[in-house]
Amino acid sequence: MFGFLLRRTFFALVVVAITVTIVFVVIRIVPGDPAALMLGIGASEEEIAALRAKWGLDRPLFIQYATYLWQIVRGDFGTSILSNLPVLDIILQRLPNTLALAALGLISAVAFAIPLGVVAALNVNTILDRLIVALALIGRGIPAFWTGIMAILLFSRTWELLPSFGMGGIDNFILPSLVLGSVLTGLLTRLTRSEVLEEMSADYVRTARAKGLPERLVLWKHILRNALNPVVTVIGLQLGRLLGGTIIVEVVFAWPGIGRLLVLALQQNDYAIVQALIILFAFFFVLINIAVDILYTVLNPRVRLA
Repeated sequence: MFGFLLRRTFFALVVVAITVTIVFVVIRIVPGDPAALMLGIGASEEEIAALRAKWGLDRPLFIQYATYLWQIVRGDFGTSILSNLPVLDIILQRLPNTLALAALGLISAVAFAIPLGVVAALNVNTILDRLIVALALIGRGIPAFWTGIMAILLFSRTWELLPSFGMGGIDNFILPSLVLGSVLTGLLTRLTRSEVLEEMSADYVRTARAKGLPERLVLWKHILRNALNPVVTVIGLQLGRLLGGTIIVEVVFAWPGIGRLLVLALQQNDYAIVQALIILFAFFFVLINIAVDILYTVLNPRVRLA
C-alpha cells in the first residue's frame, strides 16, 4: 500500500505540474490585456502600464512562470486582480459550498440509481424493467441546465415548494443536489442493472442457492458485493463529470460555489482565480482516482494494488 501511494503521489504531482504549465501558457496567449480590460476603455497607456507592472504582467513569460511556481509551492496562488484579495482566501470561502453540493448530488444519484438498477434486474423483461431503463435513458440524455430550469419552473414558480436560488437553509440544497445527481443517475442505474444480471447467472450464485441460503442473503452478500465493483469504479471516473456539472448547476441556481466563481472569473478575465481553480480541479481528479483504486481493493480483495 505504501509503495502504491508513493507511486501515485509522484504521478499526481507530475499531472498537476503539467496542468499548471498548460493553464499558465494558454491563459497568457489568449487575446486581450487583463490590465486594459480591468481599467476599461477610457484608461490611458500610462495607467495600463502601471497596472501591468504592479501585477508583474510586463515581465518575460519565463520569469512570470518561475515566480508563479514558487508562489504555488509556498501556497500562494496570487491576488485577484478585481477584488484585490488573496485568491486562496476567496476559493476557501466558496469551496465548502461546492463540496457540500457535490456530496449531496452524489448521494442522491447513488440512492436512486442502485435500488432502481437492482429492482430492474430482479424484474428483468417486465414492464417495470422497461420503464426504469427508459427513464434512465431519458435522464442521461437531458442536459443539467435544462433539468435545472424545469425544476425551478415546476417546484419554485408553479408550486412554490422550494427556493430557486442562493444558499440558505436545508431546503436550498434539495433542487440543486437532485439536479446535479441526475447527471449520474441514468448511467449508474443501467450499469447496476447489467452488473447484477451478470452476477445472478454466475456459478457461485447457483452454488449459494443450492446450499439453501436465503435469497436476500444471496443478493446482499454475494451478488451486490461483486456487482458494485464496476459501479464504484465508474462513480470515481464520473466524479469529474459531476464536478463539471456543479459549474452549470451553480450558475442556474446562483449557488455561491467555486463553479460559479470560475464563470465570473472568466467573464472578468481574472486570471489568478481561473488558474487556481483549474489547478484545484486537476488535483481533485487525481485524488479521486487514487481513492477509487484503494476502495476497489476493499470491495474486491482479489484485486491487488499495482
